[in-house]
Amino acid sequence: MIKLDLIWPPAKRLGRFLVVGAGNFVLDFTIYFALTRGVPGGREFYLLANAASFFVANLSSYLINGQWTFGQGSNRTLKQYGRFLAVSLIYLGVMELSLWGLVGGGAWPDLPAKFLVNGTAAVIYFTILNLWVFKSNLAVSGQLNDNQTLDQSQFEKKL
Repeated sequence: MIKLDLIWPPAKRLGRFLVVGAGNFVLDFTIYFALTRGVPGGREFYLLANAASFFVANLSSYLINGQWTFGQGSNRTLKQYGRFLAVSLIYLGVMELSLWGLVGGGAWPDLPAKFLVNGTAAVIYFTILNLWVFKSNLAVSGQLNDNQTLDQSQFEKKL
């Protein structure tokens, strides 16, 4: 039998991540739209606009996800931000290459391509953030800090 308390914390985190992600997507897309449509000649610099809008939304993501989604509060560290930034830069690289492939080849308009690329990459992004960046709250029930461990008897009691 699967214990609900082992499934619930990750499902709750995923739900919160999706809420934060939706808000950050709107922020990202709004800035991107303003830069590519509000600036003369901006459409030609869609990759630069994507990077700029990404970094604004990414900072928002780190602050909100760290606090609310993954329950880090004030426990966030420079090492954790370094991990977050590393994952985010890889995520940005994947998005930039995907946009360049879809838009640069002339197959897709930039707005639908950005929507598609952001949505598909988000699943991988959440998984890496959940398992590597904000991992301190993942142990068994999601209640451990980085400096706490469970011995075998405590682990068996949780199960």
